[in-house]
Amino acid sequence: MKALINYKIDEQGKKHILNAQALHTTDTIDFEIVEVSEYCDMNKLAYDDKNNIIEDKEKLEMQKKIEEMAETIVNEEFEKLINEEM
Repeated sequence: MKALINYKIDEQGKKHILNAQALHTTDTIDFEIVEVSEYCDMNKLAYDDKNNIIEDKEKLEMQKKIEEMAETIVNEEFEKLINEEM
């Protein structure tokens, strides 16, 4: 196991721990430090299909649904055009 420690350094150069987080690591579990916005809800973090970090997984899920709906509409309209030309 590893720990992520967030600290500040005082005027004398001494480190003071602000918070610490346990990082459970194994051969199949790893961690990374990523940049997020200041008021990011950590519970909404997710990875997209290209392994980019997304700050709002609900927004990502909604975007996927919209893309699926658009693809369905395009396919249906394409089928209508094919059937009309026959």
